Parts: sequence; structure tokens; C-alpha cells
Amino acid sequence: MEQQVKVRIRSRITQYDVSESGQIKASNGAKEDTIEYVVEGRMESRGDLLTVTYREMEQMGLGKVETSVVLRVSNPNRVTILRKGEKNGSMVFDAEKQRTFCTYDTGVMPMELCLFTRKIENSVKEESGGLLKLDYDIELQGMKAQRTRLSMEVEKARADR
Repeated sequence: MEQQVKVRIRSRITQYDVSESGQIKASNGAKEDTIEYVVEGRMESRGDLLTVTYREMEQMGLGKVETSVVLRVSNPNRVTILRKGEKNGSMVFDAEKQRTFCTYDTGVMPMELCLFTRKIENSVKEESGGLLKLDYDIELQGMKAQRTRLSMEVEKARADR
């Protein structure tokens, strides 16, 4: 069953400067950005999968992209994010396995990334919506490049719209 939802995204990204030897440069400090936005989307349930899909805001620098967040009801500790459009990619977050690899299309060329899942909190339900929190590191060629703390709140659209 498909239903309309409001999706609130909050992403806190910490960028790390990494030296040629692979060490995080403490002297420069880390750069932190917080991004928040609200979009309309849809939530669909099929068997064991619950998928929240929305269009990224073009101002986010991704171009025209549709993002699908796929949650497995039987395993709330595993989340897949799929992006389709001007930039494509798939990222798998697994709290048990922790380290996963993915390919991310930058629009110029694909890059292989390593994702290290620190924590997943998932209370999203078909009946009520809910909150998904991801805390993860992105590594490039074995070097930690950024830490992301993402929260996605899914709220069912009101019937009176």
C-alpha cells in the first residue's frame, strides 16, 4: 500500500582533512555542516520491505535525483539508500556487519566508498511513520573522510489535504 508522507531530513556532516599519509589533521580541525529540509514523499509497503521515496531538493547539489530509503521490517538494523537520476548510487548500512562497500556516481565518474555504520536507530512503521537515525563514516581508499549523522522523520500526510 502506498501513502503520502512528509519527510524531514537533518544531516550533520563532519568533514576531516586527511594528510597524504592517511592521518587526520588535527591542527586544521574538522569542518561541520548541518543541512535541514522538508519534502513531500511517499511510503510504500511490499511484503517485508518498507520504502520511503522522495525527490532531493536541487539546491542540495545532487541535481534531479529521487532517493529511496529501503527498510526491512524483519531487520531494522539494515538500511539501504538508493539514488536515481542525474547522480546514481546505492549505500547499504548494516549495524551488525558495520563495514560495507558501495559505488557512488559523482556525475563525473563513479567512486568506490567504504561505509562504516556506527549506529542505526529505526522506529519507522507503515501505520505511523517514525524516525530513522543513521550515524556513519565514509572512507575513501581506507582514509576516514567524513562522519554523517542523518535523521529522517517520516510523518503520514493528513487526510484533510
